[in-house]
Amino acid sequence: MPPVNIQTITVYPRWQDPETGQVKPIRCVLHHAIWREEGNSLARSTGIVLKESLFVQCFLEDGMEYVPPGVWNSLSELDGKWTADFSNPEQSTVIVGHESDYDFEWGTEGSVTDAENRFMLATPDAKRIVGIPEDNRRGLTDRTKHILLRG
Repeated sequence: MPPVNIQTITVYPRWQDPETGQVKPIRCVLHHAIWREEGNSLARSTGIVLKESLFVQCFLEDGMEYVPPGVWNSLSELDGKWTADFSNPEQSTVIVGHESDYDFEWGTEGSVTDAENRFMLATPDAKRIVGIPEDNRRGLTDRTKHILLRG
């Protein structure tokens, strides 16, 4: 069982329609996550100061499957699936520290980036994913099976 301080979050990974080329951040609500924001912290391995670091531990849950970013756009059925892309900081996944009912419109990559930026300005706890430091989906217990995201 996941720790008791779990909360609901919303992840918006982009999906591109293979026929039209249009892009849309798809709303995915995750109910078993830990959202932890830190002030300034120092990354031990690199010595880089991380300002306002965000760490989100997303525990695996029934009915919601994590798929790697490279597989996400090849899926035709997205129900019950989510991912987090951070390959391009301007187009990486947006994540929100609560359950959001906001749905983005279809558009070009540029128009979607503009819409995401406006959404992030209007939503104080919205962040972009900048890394996945840990993928422990093969943990031995439900308490350990998770994806750790850094925003």
